[in-house]
Amino acid sequence: MAVPVIAASGAAAAGTGTSLAVPYPSGINSGDLLIFAYCNGSANFNGSTPSGWTLELAQQQGTTVQTSVFSKIAAGSESGNLSFTGLRSGDSHIARMHRITGGDTIEAVNSSGASSKTVTHPSTTTSWADSLVMQFTGINDDETAASFTGETGGDLTLHSQDSGTGGNDVALSLQTAGLASAGTISGGSWTYAGATEAFVTIGLAVYTNVDPTYDQDSYRFRNDDGTASTATWMANVNTVPPDIDLDTNFRIRFLVQTNDFTTSDQDVGFNAYYRIDTGGGFGSWGLITSSTELEHISSPNYNTAQDNNQRIGSGTLADGYIIESSAIISSTNLTDIGPVEEYELEYCFHCDSGAPTPAEGGDVIEVRLVLGGVDLDSYTNTASFTVAGAGVGLTFLPPHRRQPNLRF
Repeated sequence: MAVPVIAASGAAAAGTGTSLAVPYPSGINSGDLLIFAYCNGSANFNGSTPSGWTLELAQQQGTTVQTSVFSKIAAGSESGNLSFTGLRSGDSHIARMHRITGGDTIEAVNSSGASSKTVTHPSTTTSWADSLVMQFTGINDDETAASFTGETGGDLTLHSQDSGTGGNDVALSLQTAGLASAGTISGGSWTYAGATEAFVTIGLAVYTNVDPTYDQDSYRFRNDDGTASTATWMANVNTVPPDIDLDTNFRIRFLVQTNDFTTSDQDVGFNAYYRIDTGGGFGSWGLITSSTELEHISSPNYNTAQDNNQRIGSGTLADGYIIESSAIISSTNLTDIGPVEEYELEYCFHCDSGAPTPAEGGDVIEVRLVLGGVDLDSYTNTASFTVAGAGVGLTFLPPHRRQPNLRF
């Protein structure tokens, strides 16, 4: 990812009436983030939030200045001017809109204000890398802005400044800083030449919201001959094991990995699903239960319990869990997974010759995990094995060439 950028800014709109026609920036595409800031020469009056827009924050200082920031995700059809209404006639108003690309989410909205010739900005902390920090300052006079100096954690520079006259003069400026890593900008200031006036500064950070994705990266078959730490392996990682006997317990450990997502840690639960090729191609995926051909089974070697040790992965382990006799490792069993983390999840199964539709020798079975009934985003490796035994009366056919659903 990269730090979001201000791709275009509309012209400033100023006046003293009950509305402003705020020009849209050029080049708007669907999905762009639009932000406009507004300042007026009184307090407790931020106008009516336009339809489809979100008021991020409205803040006053005394009774002489108020600053507001609004945002929306563009539909792509915006053009001309935005009608910003509900303003108080006689006040001095000023607003300006900006188009941001590479970012769609706002966080860390905060403000500071004072009556002083020295403008300070609120400490703004970004939670995510590649964030654009924006500081909007409204002043109850048409003062000339300068870039903040003395700040730590980043470098705020002046992007734009505008002033309006009539009633109480007002000024509106924007300063920005790009942060490649999560962090805090604090301590900056600039001083203007005129008399002491009230100001309000609103800070925020823009970043790209990335939802989590889940990949079944690896698997490994295991004998049910010991505890979570002592059980032996049937084959190497991502390797088909020797044929597995009917009605014999075995285990599969899965490695599930996440991407570098930016939403909050995810609270998830996993089901195991299977499908069978009985000789004519694989059927559909179905939930593994206690009565399916491949079924969950109790183990004499362990009880369902937490297993936080990493055994087949090498990334940052969020949690590990080993389970028996259940269709799900629920969210209550797992620590919430975070960006670029992984789970190791182990289940105990057997191929049931006494199920309503019994498993038989020669069946080829695939197993994978799903997330609350929904497929994972990707399956780098899917566990696969063959049930031992060719089946009676079918020795003249290769196992994979048996007729579908033919049972003896």
